[in-house]
Amino acid sequence: MSNRRTGKIARLPKEIRDVVNLMLRDGASYPDVIKMLEDHGHPGFNEENVSNWFKGGFCDWERDQRRIEDIRARSQASLEMVRALKSESGSDGAAIHLTEANELIVASQVNEVLQEINVDDIKAMLQLAPENYPKLVKIVTAQSNERTKRQALELEYQKYRDKVEKQKQAIESELAKAKEGGLAPETISKIEEALNLL
Repeated sequence: MSNRRTGKIARLPKEIRDVVNLMLRDGASYPDVIKMLEDHGHPGFNEENVSNWFKGGFCDWERDQRRIEDIRARSQASLEMVRALKSESGSDGAAIHLTEANELIVASQVNEVLQEINVDDIKAMLQLAPENYPKLVKIVTAQSNERTKRQALELEYQKYRDKVEKQKQAIESELAKAKEGGLAPETISKIEEALNLL
């Protein structure tokens, strides 16, 4: 926090503050909190001290806990999404699918922000500063262009993979014929090594 709290509970060690916060979250009474503080070597607190903390520092703590849980949930969802995409395609397409996962995550976050935006506020903002409208259009256009570029790259990559696979099959076919025709084992071995590099 930029403005650090200075009340009596705020000056307690973090471990004790955490216990106070957990007790308040679980609905403990102020006298119970005061008794816990006394039992842990922190006497001299009254109900007003606890009430002040409940209205201030505890609210900050709860907000931070929600933010931490939200980040944890998003991170877990992102990891699961990446795992799912990688398992669907196998390791060959992992790089592309990680990009897709990142795009989905960012799109999801942007969507959450957009859901909280009031359209009337945007209209009012644009009326006050109409020069911002081209910026909004530019952002949408840029996002669309980036998606088109990525799709084009994916298409080129797939064409390349298809071409390599066809070449590999042709070489394997020729290799099978060469084995029947009596090529030296060393030559066949070198061809197989080169084939495995594709």
